[in-house]
Amino acid sequence: MESIEKLLEKYFEAETTLQEEDQLKAYFTEEKIAPHLVQYVSLFGYFEQSKKELSPGLAFEIPARFRYVRWMSAAAVLIIGFSVYFNYRQNQQQKQAEKAYQQAKEALEILSANFNNGAKELAYLEMFEQTKAKIFE
Repeated sequence: MESIEKLLEKYFEAETTLQEEDQLKAYFTEEKIAPHLVQYVSLFGYFEQSKKELSPGLAFEIPARFRYVRWMSAAAVLIIGFSVYFNYRQNQQQKQAEKAYQQAKEALEILSANFNNGAKELAYLEMFEQTKAKIFE
């Protein structure tokens, strides 16, 4: 009894060997267990029960409709990633195009203002030509 209690202490401190754990499992699968240790029966009984339930030869087969789920998930992630990337690039190109448009617009406004000033000067030159023509006639 004392050795089982010491093994339990070692077990909960994670200091037992595999052989000592086998001793604990064997003790708790017996019918004669000390009343104050009955609470551990379910812990060690679980291991024995799980051995019986699972056999190494048991193969789990994925249904045919779920076989391609991983690949479809990966493909969906790639498609979303490419969509985000190309959308970002398109937005960057659109911003660059808008910036170029604004610069061209400003340059044309400056050119238009200078052209209008030149046109006013041409009006004075035309008036000078008319006056000169009247004088020399």
